[in-house]
Amino acid sequence: MEHDGSQESLNNLNAILKHSVFNSEDELKEQLRSLLQSRKKTKIIISNLKRMDDGELELDFSSDERDIRCREADLTSTGQATSKYRTSLQSSVIEFLAAEGCSAANIHARMKTVYGEMCISDCSSQMGENF
Repeated sequence: MEHDGSQESLNNLNAILKHSVFNSEDELKEQLRSLLQSRKKTKIIISNLKRMDDGELELDFSSDERDIRCREADLTSTGQATSKYRTSLQSSVIEFLAAEGCSAANIHARMKTVYGEMCISDCSSQMGENF
């Protein structure tokens, strides 16, 4: 697992080290070797997690052993998050889905699935008459 020493390889390595959680070539190689030894050949590395006001990480890795949950989304769905945050989160989701080419009806269905009935008025005001 060695690079060929070409300028392109060195540039790629430097870009990876500059823009990732890996601090050295050896650390990167160690992660790649662990992939070779794994049966599933998939590894997800999550960095830059923020801590919420209660001190917990924004992603919940322990509530469900088969899923990673977004704590803020869970707070939103239980009504504990602020209306300002809920609107901001929904707006971001709507913008992403619209950029991906989803129709207003499809976005509405997805938002309803994620947020329940409470999203209908917020979505309508953000998407206009098509909603």
